[in-house]
Amino acid sequence: MTRMKARRLALGLSPQDLANRTGLWVSDISRIETRRLVPYAGQAQRIAGVLGLEPSELQDEDVAR
Repeated sequence: MTRMKARRLALGLSPQDLANRTGLWVSDISRIETRRLVPYAGQAQRIAGVLGLEPSELQDEDVAR
């Protein structure tokens, strides 16, 4: 599980919640979390801001569940 997904879950946010707060599509959130899409800098900044992470942490190695 990516740090992004682990943090989203820890905050009690659904993919739809994160999409609503960032202005991204739910499908993009899913693809970023599964590493099928690398977010643009602006997207990464918005996601990181909501999750309280640094943009570089979004695609970190798997974290323990």
